[in-house]
Amino acid sequence: MIIVAVSYVLKKLAEKSLADFFLAGRRLPTVVLIGTLMATFTSVVTVTSIPAKAATAGIVIAIFNSIGMYMVRFWVIFYGP
Repeated sequence: MIIVAVSYVLKKLAEKSLADFFLAGRRLPTVVLIGTLMATFTSVVTVTSIPAKAATAGIVIAIFNSIGMYMVRFWVIFYGP
């Protein structure tokens, strides 16, 4: 019963709207935002684009596209906001 009571109290203290959850309370630091965008971009390119490019244009072109993707990522790190 204690666990249920503590859970209920903590839920009421932390209760916020769904919009606040998705917008992170409008307090997301720039470094975290850039990191999440880079992780999303990298995973999308790795999972979808590179195998498709290797199947259509050849493995050499896919490797060069991968290198280009990482160059863009480092450019964002060093020259981004």
